[in-house]
Amino acid sequence: ASMLNNRAYIRGQLGDLPASEALYREAIMAKRSLLGPDHPGLVRNLNNLTSTLMSQEKYAAADSVLAEAFTISEAALPDAHPDVGISLAHRGRLRAAQGRAAEAGRDFLASIDVRRDVYEAPHHRIASSLHGLAQALSDQGRHAEAEATQREGLAMSRALEREADIARDLRSLGDILTAAGQHAAAEPVLRDALARHVELFEAVHREVALTQVSLARALIGQARTDDAEALLTAAWPTLAASAGPRTPLRDALALLADLRE
Repeated sequence: ASMLNNRAYIRGQLGDLPASEALYREAIMAKRSLLGPDHPGLVRNLNNLTSTLMSQEKYAAADSVLAEAFTISEAALPDAHPDVGISLAHRGRLRAAQGRAAEAGRDFLASIDVRRDVYEAPHHRIASSLHGLAQALSDQGRHAEAEATQREGLAMSRALEREADIARDLRSLGDILTAAGQHAAAEPVLRDALARHVELFEAVHREVALTQVSLARALIGQARTDDAEALLTAAWPTLAASAGPRTPLRDALALLADLRE
């Protein structure tokens, strides 16, 4: 089962999400046969499968797998367990993707509580949950709380010197500022995020494209439509070719269509 999990992870990193899903399912079947259907060791495997399903926008399937993970963990794991924190964060992501921002916020808050009990701060998993909570707060229009929460997560990522997480948190902070109507303040934050993503990855990469779309939104808010159009024109082919949820691609194309009307 461990070897299957490793292969599934590698396929996912390479962008072959259907193959990753199939391998995670095979690993779960193997572990069930070896340990039984309710063994707590299954929770991590179920969490891995949930993440892969969400990346393919298979939200109903992800909900079902995650429910099984919670059933097992509630019966066999302590509340303050790393796998419980992962399950809560995954459910937060899932609820956010389903447009259920208030529920997402509660799950991210619960995951933060678990992770603060499990890990010593600063820790990248706590920062990840703060990032998710900030987005959920912003989606509810609670922009000041969202900004404060994301700044806390960003400070943690900076303390840990995790460059990919710093770039992620900067983009999130820029998105929050844009959503709050602070377009000029968002721009330098997003340009910093974009420069970091380009340095971390090649220029044509999904993370780069996602940040280009975020920056385009901030520029549209300042009526700088030509610059925004150039960013969106560069971003959408990368999003179309990359693995992951299709929502960012749909958003980029909708913004571009609006600009070209």
